[in-house]
Amino acid sequence: GIMAKTESENGLYVEGSLRVGRAKSDYSGTIGKMSTGYDLSSTYFAGHIGVGQKHELMNGSTIDTYAKYFYAHQAGTSATLSTTNETYDFGASTSSRIRLGTRYTVKNDLKGEFYAGLAWEYEFDGKGSATYQGFDLPSTSLKGGTTLLELGYRFAPVDSTVTYGLNLTGFTGKRKGVTGGFNIAWAF
Repeated sequence: GIMAKTESENGLYVEGSLRVGRAKSDYSGTIGKMSTGYDLSSTYFAGHIGVGQKHELMNGSTIDTYAKYFYAHQAGTSATLSTTNETYDFGASTSSRIRLGTRYTVKNDLKGEFYAGLAWEYEFDGKGSATYQGFDLPSTSLKGGTTLLELGYRFAPVDSTVTYGLNLTGFTGKRKGVTGGFNIAWAF
């Protein structure tokens, strides 16, 4: 993947990204009284474009207000159950969504920063489909709005191109749940 961002002196920025890869999935379960499963993989591509404005506050903290558009497509594929050799065809899936949000960031003396953000996201198209012997299986859909609350910490050692981060995001609305992560980023 690749990501680019440009920012003007007044805090206005434009960013974008593009990713290509393979998504791998496996299943194991019991159908009737027989254990079965499958492994499959398919190609995906995804990207985003965003605009935002960072405002410096008097205490050195910032408020970042943004709008971002995300797009993702995963190719369809087929899977054959290991025990019965039945074939299921999974259709391609596409996600198209917009996110409007704001993030408050406070820097500390250790070259790190804490942040908290609130955003609203709307999924325009998030459908998945599958068929078995020409018959449609129940499809999925994520169309609708979701509110996101994020908390995190980023640390950038002095004279280093590496940054470290910890984050936690909660979702409510069409999508519900909590996700978290740890990342290491290298900039050149």
